[in-house]
Amino acid sequence: MKAGWRVVPLGEVIELISGEHIDAKDYNTSGRGIGYLTGPSDFGVESPIISKWTESPKRFAEPGDILLTVKGSGVGKINRLRQERVAISRQIMAVRPKGVDPAFLFLLMASLSDHFAAQATGAAIPGISREHVTDLNVRLPPLDEQKRIVAVLDEAFEGLSRARANAEANREDARQIYASALEATFSNNSEAILTQLGNLIDISHGFAFDGSDFEPSNDQSKPIVLTPGNYSEDGALVFSDRNTKRLKVDTPKQYLFQRGDLTVVMTDLSSKMKILGKPAFISEDNLLHNQRIGRVLPKRHDCPMGYLYHFLNSDEARRRIMETATGTMVRHTAPKRILDLQVPMPRDSKEVQEATDRLDHCQIEAVQLTKRYSARIAQIDTLRQSLLRKAFSGELT
Repeated sequence: MKAGWRVVPLGEVIELISGEHIDAKDYNTSGRGIGYLTGPSDFGVESPIISKWTESPKRFAEPGDILLTVKGSGVGKINRLRQERVAISRQIMAVRPKGVDPAFLFLLMASLSDHFAAQATGAAIPGISREHVTDLNVRLPPLDEQKRIVAVLDEAFEGLSRARANAEANREDARQIYASALEATFSNNSEAILTQLGNLIDISHGFAFDGSDFEPSNDQSKPIVLTPGNYSEDGALVFSDRNTKRLKVDTPKQYLFQRGDLTVVMTDLSSKMKILGKPAFISEDNLLHNQRIGRVLPKRHDCPMGYLYHFLNSDEARRRIMETATGTMVRHTAPKRILDLQVPMPRDSKEVQEATDRLDHCQIEAVQLTKRYSARIAQIDTLRQSLLRKAFSGELT
């Protein structure tokens, strides 16, 4: 370790303020009261985005505090509060500098983001304790070295931030390829005939699995319980170590999906509803149908499932599903609300197939480009974390 550096518990140089839950009835989205941060969904790239307010605040973060998410799927996210005082929920802790350069502490906390995420425990709601933060030993340089490290990293991160912003803009442009094709097909097609979705399909609920009967697992002999967490905003299924949950008890065979089944998300754990109503096709075996997912059942043999998949991905369908959603923090839709949608149908089956093929092509192109720019963003983020690790291990020159 470099001369002048010392190892200290993080709790020695911070004050840690735990947030407290506020009931949904006591906060609003119309700007009344003080800003209220509920969790990682309120975090931006570096500073939080306030979208909820409360007139019954309990615990506060002050300007200059570092915000750390400590519960839920986004444990370890870091933001810095630059604006006014806000109330914080129990999913967030405010980290207040105590005898350490505030900018240095923010960068130090950012370097520990992955560490905190890895420490999270709990199957239903993963989280970390105060002790995970305060008892963590960190390397602390003298104050002048802290300021030097901040200056070096700020200069390096300025270029990385520009590169990341460019990649994000390119990724959004790529997504618009598919979005524009969907709009042309389902919003600007005056020649199509509006048909109630319920005339073409039914939607069935799945089995009400007990949460204690499934858990994150890589044991491929056990079936995966499909959950909303497996759905992407791009209309696909995604499986990772964290979101792949397998059944530990006997499998109810009648609830196994078949390859090619069309499904739709019925419950969204986020109030922003990014995946509520999102569709996806089943493309592998051994997936179980639970009650939070709808299974699309065609009413006739020539039902254009590919065309309906694209319709459910469209902004028009999503807007109508979100408008009729119920719930506050957890949002729900129901088969009847989806079946009441009016889908613009071309006049003959050939036009339907042509539209489906065109949308398939646009989606593939958009996904490929989006993945390319997402990989670029991931590379930039990895480089940023690498610089942070070097800085706080004393290797930054």
